Amino acid sequence: MYKVFLVDDEPFILKGLYTIIDWNEYGLEIAGQATNGLEALEQLEKKPADIVIADITMPKMDGLELIRRLKRINPTTKFIILSGYNEFDFVKTGIELGIENYLLKPVNVQELGATLTSTVQKLEDSAGKMPLTKKDFNILRDNILYRWVTHNIDPLELKERSPFLQIGLEYSDYTVAIINVIREETEDDASSRFNSEEKLGQTYNRCLAMIDGTVAGVCFCDPQGESIFIFGESAGLLNQSNIDVKLAQLQEDLKQTLKVDTFITIGDSQKSFYNVYQSYEHAKKLQEYLLVYSSGKTLRFDDLKTLPADGDASPAIDYETFSKLLLSKSQGEVFAFIDQVFETLLKREGIQPSTIQNCAVEIVLHIYETLSNLEIGCNPATNDYREFFFFIFQFRTLGQLKNYLKNIAASAINRFSSEDQKKSPVIKQVLNYINLHYQDELSLKMLGSMFNVNSTYLGQLFQKETGYLFSDYVNRFKIEKARQMLLNTNLRAIEISKKSGFSDPNYFFKQFKKYVGVSPTELRNFKKSE
Repeated sequence: MYKVFLVDDEPFILKGLYTIIDWNEYGLEIAGQATNGLEALEQLEKKPADIVIADITMPKMDGLELIRRLKRINPTTKFIILSGYNEFDFVKTGIELGIENYLLKPVNVQELGATLTSTVQKLEDSAGKMPLTKKDFNILRDNILYRWVTHNIDPLELKERSPFLQIGLEYSDYTVAIINVIREETEDDASSRFNSEEKLGQTYNRCLAMIDGTVAGVCFCDPQGESIFIFGESAGLLNQSNIDVKLAQLQEDLKQTLKVDTFITIGDSQKSFYNVYQSYEHAKKLQEYLLVYSSGKTLRFDDLKTLPADGDASPAIDYETFSKLLLSKSQGEVFAFIDQVFETLLKREGIQPSTIQNCAVEIVLHIYETLSNLEIGCNPATNDYREFFFFIFQFRTLGQLKNYLKNIAASAINRFSSEDQKKSPVIKQVLNYINLHYQDELSLKMLGSMFNVNSTYLGQLFQKETGYLFSDYVNRFKIEKARQMLLNTNLRAIEISKKSGFSDPNYFFKQFKKYVGVSPTELRNFKKSE
């Protein structure tokens, strides 16, 4: 039985595909399903399928990008595309990628059945009977080399295939280098993605040309589109200076001729072909430093030993100012604030990629805490934020990461504006006053006098529009400010109680335990233990 994998972000489509076809009749069985391209890729990397039926437009990774990635991993997989639109560009790209058919939704059962019949026939005919084309050979070779550097191939299998694939396993020392092409910070449209793919292909061809008589080794393209070198040396020590010169020349050539910026990382030297994966892992880890360094740099694994320690400490961010900028809906100033935070971080000696990523996580959390304070957002502890954090750790450049944070901030500002439209002018003024003067003594009588509104009516209106009694809202707001200071400063709890607007420390401790669930000391100790 051939295995089929289904990918569609619409649950009813997935359910329908299970039932409209008698899969056994075609010699097929459904081996799995996913609701987006990224989830499908993760599953199919572990357990490949013979046929993949996928939607074109999906979150996280579209159908065409999924096909490109899977073809590098398993070139024999057959693909059938589904779409709700008859888009010529999609059809054209799908044909170029070698899909079996492009079916419009709702799916025609007869057409799908005929496509499955012809696809199964191709699978049976290709079982060892058809010669490999050059393209298929390269895909197969790249797949084996990728399994080699990721430690997913048996040494005996690699030895058996090495003569056919022209892979040298006789060297005593090996070093892996990764050439990463820096994508544009925004590549959302189809033409930008096409240009990016074209540049990746051109870069790979230049990398292949670098392997000559002066440098021993192989080059291949991994599923992420990076060009990977495996350099070999049989004299006991790798001629690192020769490799460095070659890579520098390659980097300059790509910059001048293709207008391509690259970031090159080089792992440490490893004894025997069996340990190549360790050099690859080290080179891959170094790629995270693209968040710290600009493109055009080459970073060696040995360079890490000379970098000063950063301590991976969180930066001191003025979150009170950040909240005020968000609430004032000053998008330009919010963006400038984010830029300044990372500009300050990069001035640190020995800054680590993890510090930058953790800073981004804190900024996202604070944006949603600010939303939550106004009862606009959700609790940051819910699963709503997992997707945000996932993306933070996927971005390769600081520019991409900052753009992502700015998009989240802009969405929050839009939500603030939307909420403002739902509230009466006087309540907007009251909320804004609380935000700016929460450290002062606040009362409905004082605010009513300030805004020329009867205090009783103001209290009723406030509860109606916010869902909280005035005193409860103010206490929540002050406690949230106190919580942020506890987590982000070294001030004593008694000092924080004053700064957050509580004149009586005992009342502060009581209210803090009521709203947060733990005492200030317990919260700070919990933070230290993380």
